[in-house]
Amino acid sequence: MTDTNPKATGRRPPQRHVALALLSARDEVLLIRQAPQSRYGLPESTVDHDADDDTLTHAVAALQAAVLADGSKMPESAWLGRFAAPDENGRLDMLEVYLARLGEARLQSDVDFERAWAPLLSPPPDNMIDPAIELQVMPALALLIDPQAPTSR
Repeated sequence: MTDTNPKATGRRPPQRHVALALLSARDEVLLIRQAPQSRYGLPESTVDHDADDDTLTHAVAALQAAVLADGSKMPESAWLGRFAAPDENGRLDMLEVYLARLGEARLQSDVDFERAWAPLLSPPPDNMIDPAIELQVMPALALLIDPQAPTSR
């Protein structure tokens, strides 16, 4: 019989994160960096591993509320896909990415994180973007805006 208690084995179950890929009219994606982090990533939050669709929808709405100015119309979002997201110790977590276009909405001006817009069709500077975002999510987004864009493997 094996022990499946993560505390007893020193392992934790994979975490599940929800991320928002907010696209500008110029096909750039909003990236953020919070104080202790050295790389930019998508706005994201953690949800329960077994979260249902309603929970994921509420998490996306909360992410939009965190980055968009009060009174902005919340853009429609669509599920882009599930991606592998290694944590700082190399353990694989899940990243559920939702896509939304900024449209007429405005970004919140008073935030406690740094913002940057990354073009989807040109490579970012070295070590700027979280590898899971750079190597998986950004190419998936680029294919949505330019189906003829070559993929690198």
